[in-house]
Amino acid sequence: MYVLSPDPKVYQGIVEMTASRYDFAWHEGDSEMTGGRGIPLGGGVMRSFATVAALVLMISPPLVDIGSASDGPPSKVSSGTTSKPLTRKPPIYPRNYERLGREGMVTLSYVVGVDGSVRDVFVQDSSGEPEFEKAAIKAMKRWTYEPATLDGEPVEQCHNAVRMFFTFEDTNGARSSFRRKFGEATQLLIAGEVEKAAPRVAELVSFKGPNLFERTHAWMLEGWLARLRGEDDAALEKLDLAMTGDFLSGVYYEQALRWRFAMKAERLRFQSALAAYDGLMGLEENILPTADVTKMAEQIRALQASDKRIVLEGKVDDARAANGALGLWSHKLFRRRFGFDELEGSYDHVDIRCDYRRAQSPISGDEIWEIPESWGECTILVFGEPGATFKLVEFGVGEAREASPEPPATGLP
Repeated sequence: MYVLSPDPKVYQGIVEMTASRYDFAWHEGDSEMTGGRGIPLGGGVMRSFATVAALVLMISPPLVDIGSASDGPPSKVSSGTTSKPLTRKPPIYPRNYERLGREGMVTLSYVVGVDGSVRDVFVQDSSGEPEFEKAAIKAMKRWTYEPATLDGEPVEQCHNAVRMFFTFEDTNGARSSFRRKFGEATQLLIAGEVEKAAPRVAELVSFKGPNLFERTHAWMLEGWLARLRGEDDAALEKLDLAMTGDFLSGVYYEQALRWRFAMKAERLRFQSALAAYDGLMGLEENILPTADVTKMAEQIRALQASDKRIVLEGKVDDARAANGALGLWSHKLFRRRFGFDELEGSYDHVDIRCDYRRAQSPISGDEIWEIPESWGECTILVFGEPGATFKLVEFGVGEAREASPEPPATGLP
């Protein structure tokens, strides 16, 4: 098999969110950090009322506020409509976390059925607290929708995610003690003092009673530290968390975006890299992509229609308690024709979730799937034993191997 590798240069880029974060400023000696809406943040944090914010509905990037959510992505079929929310009650704040002043977030993936009910909900990402995950899933399963339609008939809408933030009122910024320690750790990382920075970063991660703003910036430093150590998988995990919501900002947000673009490209996650580039094009004029970034995006787009295979190495992540015993690996498809190879370990099934259709199937190294254009953009989810490894092959245009006419449209027994 041929493994297509990108140019080894480090390129600048941006994640799949288009909102600017450049209204944040912090410098050594400043007495205030300013949050995403330009709110000055004092030293103390008043925790008066516990609230749950199911703030963001994500049908497809960019993110939109749940209170003014759009109808989803533009229809790829002229006679189709997307699902519309009818009832969406927020989750209940877990009492033990409320007493501890614990804040966090959960991102869920789900399917809207032909009857408008929500099913097949699982945790896609979270800040790590099991009780937040359970509360989010419990609430999500009670939501109802007006189903999507195609040619006047109800159909499943399968490519959906929602992000829920568990926060307290008046926690939009960092306390003075956190700011001081954050500045010290940042200076060490800038100087490349990895071993000296490590305990400072760990202290920020375990900071007592952190709000989500503080946790986001601690994750950013964790990702930075992992990047300096050459631990790019860990770096991506932390940067993905740090870039959730409207918390990370300023130069930290910009730097996180650059690293994330480079690492996604290095890992052949080309669909995410292109979405990142498109997001960068929507930002302020003074941070438009450099010539190298634009060249890289052009090269990636050219690869989509080439005859060269793209081979990604996959590994099933550890299981989350809220998802049961199965681990998960996910990928946004860059091409419409793919298969698996070199399967090691135990697998349950693959779930192919597209804008307008969905398919589930056992995993085999002997089958090739071809996704019809009418299904829209797709993400594949591999469920299996944590630690199981495989290779995902996205086939080049015009390759000779036979492919199934389309994925099986029925679910597993």
